[in-house]
Amino acid sequence: MGILFVLGIGEKGMREILAVEIADTENKTTWSDLFKKLKTCWTKTF
Repeated sequence: MGILFVLGIGEKGMREILAVEIADTENKTTWSDLFKKLKTCWTKTF
């Protein structure tokens, strides 16, 4: 089990937490799924 963190850098150069998710395992599939969720979330926002 692990925790996946996705960080970004804002316009002012500060780190921002974009996502935090608990996963059963850390592998390509869990990261891919998390980035797909982020992409869906951000495309709905803009």
